[in-house]
Amino acid sequence: NTLEKVYFFMESEAGSDVAICGVQQRDRDGNILRHSSRCPSLLSFFMMTIGLSKIFPKLGHIMQECMHNKSRKVDHVIGAFYFIRRNVFDELNGFDERFFMYLEDLDLSCRAKQLGWSSMYLSDVQIKHFCGQSSSQVKSHRIFYSLRSRLLYVEKHFGMKGFFTILTGVFTIELLLRLIKALFSFSLIPFRDTIMGYGRLTKWVLNYKTRLSLY
Repeated sequence: NTLEKVYFFMESEAGSDVAICGVQQRDRDGNILRHSSRCPSLLSFFMMTIGLSKIFPKLGHIMQECMHNKSRKVDHVIGAFYFIRRNVFDELNGFDERFFMYLEDLDLSCRAKQLGWSSMYLSDVQIKHFCGQSSSQVKSHRIFYSLRSRLLYVEKHFGMKGFFTILTGVFTIELLLRLIKALFSFSLIPFRDTIMGYGRLTKWVLNYKTRLSLY
C-alpha cells in the first residue's frame, strides 16, 4: 500500500504544501537507509570531496545524523522513491537532462524549494531499496558519472569558481583517498575502476568547449 498511502498524504491538508514525498527505505537485510539531505552548499560539497563529511557528517549535506524513524519535512528525499506533483514537475521543466545519473533528483528538489515548496519524508511507509544495482557491474562508469554530476551541479548552482574549486579537490585529495582505499582492498579491480573512472572524467573535462556547446 505504499503508493496509496503516499497519495492520500499528498491529498490531505497536511500535505498541501508538499511537492515531493519520499518514504523509509530498507536494504536487503531490513536495515534503514539514509533518507534525505539538505540542499548543498559549496562548502558541503568541498567537505565531501576531501572526505571530512564522512568523519563529521554534519559538515556534508547528506543527513546521516538524523533519526530515520520520524516523519519530517526536509530539503530533499532520495530519488529511489520520488513522488512529485505533476504541476510542480511541469513548472520546473522536469529533471535537468545534463545529469545522466546522480544528483538530478537533488537538483529538482532544491529548485522546488526555491519556489516555496516542501519535501516530506514519511517514516511509516516503506520500500526495499537494493543500493547500487543500476551500476554495480560498471563501477568505473559509476565513478565517472557521480563525479561528473557533482561538477555539473556545482557549475550550475555556484558558478565557474565553484566548479574549479571542486575540480581541484576531485583530482587531488579525493583521487588520493580513492586510490588508498583501493589499495587496502587488496584487489586490483577497485584500483583499475578508479583509474578508468578518472580517465573518463579527464576526457570530459578536457572537452570543455564541446561540453559548453552541448549544455
